[in-house]
Amino acid sequence: IMVSEVYYFNSRKEAYMREYETIVVLRPDSGETQTNQLLERVDSMIERNGGSIIQKKNWGKRELAYRVQKYNQGVYYYNNYGGNSETVSNLERALRLHEIPMKYLTVKLNDTVDVEARKKELAELMEASAAAATPEVSPVKEAAPVKEETPVKTDEEKPSETEEKTEEVKDA
Repeated sequence: IMVSEVYYFNSRKEAYMREYETIVVLRPDSGETQTNQLLERVDSMIERNGGSIIQKKNWGKRELAYRVQKYNQGVYYYNNYGGNSETVSNLERALRLHEIPMKYLTVKLNDTVDVEARKKELAELMEASAAAATPEVSPVKEAAPVKEETPVKTDEEKPSETEEKTEEVKDA
């Protein structure tokens, strides 16, 4: 295998891929079919160049920090994948030539990645965060019937001894 192909070799001659993430900001007025076609094209391009998709997320429509191509908003998409530099250059070239993406940014996260182990790790994190977000609901116990008690006068409500004596004098 040549160095320019999909896999690189470390000093022990084991094949590995690099881990990348690409965030793409699309025009907010692009149609759903155009957006889906572009995202399918991105996925197929990663796989065609020997990469493997680890995680994809649609972050939705968000405000931009500044105007880009006369737009104040953009639709954000996140891709985490394993591949090589050729995968990234071909992906960025396709994004540059397409009319829907306004901006994109690719960052190398790791020099080596085990794609299957990374997918499992992310799935476990998602499960843990989902479990933490949903509180456990305990069964509701039936409440005991409430007994009505006669109100007890507190010290403030009780008449003082002098008031009691004055009331007795008035009665007499």
